[in-house]
Amino acid sequence: MGKSIKVNYFLNMSYQVLVLLVPIVTTPYIARTLGAEGIGIYSYTYSVVSCFVLAAVMGTTSYAQRTIAYYQNDVVERSRKFFDVFSFRLVTTLLCSAVYCVYLASGFCKYKVPALVQMLYLVAVAADVSWLFQGMEEFKKIVVRDTLTKLLNVFLLFLMVKSPDDVVVYTGILGGMTLLGNLSVWPYVPRLVRAIPMREWRPFKDVREIFLLFIPTIAIQLYSVLDKMMIGAFSPSAAENGYYEQTEKVVRVALMVVTSLGMVVAPRIAQLYHKQDEAGIKSYLKKSFQFVWLLGVPIMCGLIGFAHLFVPVFYGPGYEKIEILMPIYSCVVVAVSISNVVGVQYLIPTKQQNVYTMAVVTSAVVNVAMNAVLIPRFLSVGAAAASVAAEAVGASMLLAFLSRKKLVNIGELLRLSVKNWIGGLLMLVAVYLFCRSANQTFLMLCVAIGGGASVYFGALLLMRDAFLMENIKMVYARLRNKRNRQAPDGKG
Repeated sequence: MGKSIKVNYFLNMSYQVLVLLVPIVTTPYIARTLGAEGIGIYSYTYSVVSCFVLAAVMGTTSYAQRTIAYYQNDVVERSRKFFDVFSFRLVTTLLCSAVYCVYLASGFCKYKVPALVQMLYLVAVAADVSWLFQGMEEFKKIVVRDTLTKLLNVFLLFLMVKSPDDVVVYTGILGGMTLLGNLSVWPYVPRLVRAIPMREWRPFKDVREIFLLFIPTIAIQLYSVLDKMMIGAFSPSAAENGYYEQTEKVVRVALMVVTSLGMVVAPRIAQLYHKQDEAGIKSYLKKSFQFVWLLGVPIMCGLIGFAHLFVPVFYGPGYEKIEILMPIYSCVVVAVSISNVVGVQYLIPTKQQNVYTMAVVTSAVVNVAMNAVLIPRFLSVGAAAASVAAEAVGASMLLAFLSRKKLVNIGELLRLSVKNWIGGLLMLVAVYLFCRSANQTFLMLCVAIGGGASVYFGALLLMRDAFLMENIKMVYARLRNKRNRQAPDGKG
C-alpha cells in the first residue's frame, strides 16, 4: 500500500493547526459582535438541526469509510458501494428535510428565521462524499477543500457580521460554507468510481449494518446536543448556552489535534483486518495510545492551567463564567482520545461496533441522568461535570474490553504514560502560576502557551521519553537523508 499514515496525518494535522488558529482570529470578534445572547441563539438552533442531520446521516459515514477501505483495490465493488450509500443518504435527507419543515411551521420552533437558515446543513448531508476519499486514504483533496472553505469562512465573517442582529448572517455563512465545501470535491469523484446504472443502486441493501452503526452515533450526539437543549430549557437566558458553547468549542477544537489520527488510522486498520493481520493491528493500537499520552495529556493540562488568562483575552468582558467551565470540561480530553482509539480506530473497522455501542450508550445514559440532576441546579457547570463523568465511564469500559481481548496490557499502557503525566502536571503548575499574575494581554497568553509547551517537552527530553525520542530520531534521519540526496555527487 503506497499511502503513508504519516503523510496523511501530517495533512490532517496541518488542517487542524488552521482549525486551531481560526478561532483565535474569529472568536473574540464574534463573541463581542454577537454577544452571549446571539451565540446562544445560534447554539440552540444548531443543536436542533443537528438532530435532523444525525437522522439523515445515520451510520453511513463509518459504514461507508470502512466499506470503501475494504475495496480499495476493487473499483467495481467500490463503485457499487458508493452509489448505494449516496442514494441512501439522498432518501434520508429528503425525509428528514420534510420533517424539519413541519417543525419550522410548528409552535415548537423558538427562533424561526435562524432555524430556517440552519437547513443548509441538511442539504449539505446529501452533497457530502468525503467518506469516499477517507476510505481510499486520499486525504489531500479533503484537506485542501476544508482549508479553502475555512479561509473563505473567516473572510465572510469579518466582512458581513457587524452587529448582534447578524445572527442569521452568521448562521448562513457557516451553513453555506459547509455546503460549498461538500460540493467542491465532486469533480474528483469520477476518478475513483465508475458509473453504475441507477437500476442497480441498492440504497437499502445494508441498512441493518448502517443502523447498528447509527446507535453509537445517536448516543454520542446525545451528550453533544442534549445538554445544550436542556440548558436552554432550564435557563431563562440564552447566555448560559453561549458560555457552554464557547467552552465546548475551544476544548473540542483542541481535541482534534489528537482525534484526527483516528480518521487516518481507521481505514488502515480496516485493511489489516481484511488481511487478518492481528500483529499489525496491535502495533498501530500501541502507537495510537502513545500518541494520546504525548499530545492529549498536555492539551488537557494546558487548557486547565491557562483558563484564567485565556478567557479575558480571548472573549473579553461578560464571559467570566467560562473561567469556571473550561477547567472542568477540559478533563474530557484524555477520555475522549482513548475512546477514539478503541472505538473509531479499532472496533468499527473490525466490525465490533456492538461493543462500541454498549460503551457509548452507557455513557449517554450516565450523561442524561447526571444532566437531569445537575443542569436544573448548576446549569452549564452541571452540564460540563456530567459530560466529564460520562466520557470517563465510556473510556474505562472500552479499555477493559481491549484488556480482556489481550490486545493491550493496561498496566503497560499506564506505565507508558507516567512521564507524560509528570510533564503535564509540571506544565499545569507553571502555567497556572504565571497566568494568575500576568497582565491580560495577547502577548502574555502567547508566552503562557509557549512557556507551557517548553516546560512539558523539556521535561520529556530530560526524562528521555521513549516515544518522543523515537520520533525525534526518525525526523532527524529523514532530514539527513533528504539533505544527502540533494547534495552534489561526491559531496556530503
